Amino acid sequence: PYLEGQSYNFIPSLLVPRILSPGKKWSHTGNMILSLHYGLLSEEGIWATSVAFDPVMEAYANYGFVGVLALAVIMGFFLGWFGVHLFFVISGFCITANLIEMAGKGVAPWKFLQQRLLRIFPVYWAAVLVQVVLQLVSSLFNQSHWSRVLPPDLLSAFASILLLEPYLGIPSLMLVSWSLVYEWGFYVLMALALFAMRAGVPGILVFLGGLILSGLGIAGVFFGPLMVRAYRDWE
Repeated sequence: PYLEGQSYNFIPSLLVPRILSPGKKWSHTGNMILSLHYGLLSEEGIWATSVAFDPVMEAYANYGFVGVLALAVIMGFFLGWFGVHLFFVISGFCITANLIEMAGKGVAPWKFLQQRLLRIFPVYWAAVLVQVVLQLVSSLFNQSHWSRVLPPDLLSAFASILLLEPYLGIPSLMLVSWSLVYEWGFYVLMALALFAMRAGVPGILVFLGGLILSGLGIAGVFFGPLMVRAYRDWE
């Protein structure tokens, strides 16, 4: 039998500070309920040992497959966009730390850019190749012409290979590659920052330049890696 929300019922009470509600349940009460429900721990054992259940398992325990489906819809709709932005923030911190370290060691900007590009393009090219092959094979069975799978001209092919589609106003060959376009543009900007620092430009000026570019990007002045608000317009 399903729990019908028993491990969720206490969650609203967690929003109340314990100083105002000394008797409120513990944050891991849901895990305790699930452990008892599935016989993993005894009444005494739940106070000495904790068994963790992920959100999918908890949703199934409460409402079965309907709960899992509802959880997928809720997390995809409300949290999907947040995960993308969080990834870019984390990437920015990591790349900046790496850039500062490389600048201190006197590493050339091209070396930094080379390392970054090797992380993107080989896997991207392999994914595009697999996609094109599968689409060509499927075109034999869905009555579509094989030419619809490939770029229509050399410029489109060039843009797709080097992830330059939005800069040239060309539809993306691989829909999910839009994030790589932004990473690629970010790497180029960071390489320019490294070049500026090695050329003697004070770090504070490089930082202020980055802030200005960020402001222009948020305002939608430029198209490409700097345009934050409308990155899906070209998909």
